[in-house]
Amino acid sequence: MILYGSISNQIVVTERQDGSGDDQYLLRYVRKLGPGNYELIANNPEYQPMPAMEDMRTFARLKGIIDLNDLEIND
Repeated sequence: MILYGSISNQIVVTERQDGSGDDQYLLRYVRKLGPGNYELIANNPEYQPMPAMEDMRTFARLKGIIDLNDLEIND
């Protein structure tokens, strides 16, 4: 998996291509298993943890929740 900074113990969106060449996006919690070895864990228990693979790219990293009251919206 292509990494941009430390992603251990964070929620990330990863991008990869499926067998037909379509882009696939996965929202997962990242757990480091060892040097260069990561496991991606879904919040939905119906999905099994999966190893991070070289063809995956970190697309986004979730840092927090934005409260609507904190936004300045200009009309």
